[in-house]
Amino acid sequence: MAQQSAPATVAQKPETVEWVYRVRYGYQDEWFRIFRKYQIAILEKQKQLGYVKDYTIWAPGLHTSEESRWDYRVVITHVSHDAPPGESEKEVARQLFPDQNTFQREENRRWEPLAIGISRSTKST
Repeated sequence: MAQQSAPATVAQKPETVEWVYRVRYGYQDEWFRIFRKYQIAILEKQKQLGYVKDYTIWAPGLHTSEESRWDYRVVITHVSHDAPPGESEKEVARQLFPDQNTFQREENRRWEPLAIGISRSTKST
């Protein structure tokens, strides 16, 4: 008699993504106001929908050298690598911000004063 095995369930491993921003001097407040208005709202909704497990935003409390300076660091833990951050982010943005013209204009403005925007992705184990 052949034994029938149950399908193996693969445990989803969370994925951690880090965004690091360096904003030109004098634009930090404007940049963060726009970031808070749109990106934090999108992250909160993604968290409610189960795509994002958690996120943390840091701003440094100490001054550093210009070479290593950063203004904002965002660490996002997605539920898994397969969680659809790209499409879900666009869909969530459409739901939260029906005036897409204003959304796009302000998001584009948020990118203008950046000196550096770095995104790193690492899979958590």
